[in-house]
Amino acid sequence: MNTTIDAPVAWVEAIGRLRFPAKADELLQQLMDRNNDGLLTNREQEELAS
Repeated sequence: MNTTIDAPVAWVEAIGRLRFPAKADELLQQLMDRNNDGLLTNREQEELAS
């Protein structure tokens, strides 16, 4: 099912500029990399999901 939601351009652009703090971004990237390699522990899987 395809769904289209109309949204003001300014709103979409503002969402696109959102960034995680550097430390959180680094941790998230590490978890995603380990996930791609199939190396996450159960605790890391939970952390990534949250």
